Amino acid sequence: MQKPLLLSTFIERRYTQMTQLESETNIGEHEAFNKLFQDSQQKKIS
Repeated sequence: MQKPLLLSTFIERRYTQMTQLESETNIGEHEAFNKLFQDSQQKKIS
């Protein structure tokens, strides 16, 4: 009875790590997109 509990805890920890990593990556992508967008806006103006 102890093993399934350990396994689910392990999966939960892995899942939490993955989602944290994913949200960090998404923030990075979002910032990169914003920078690209700002650059293209500046080029249109000048």
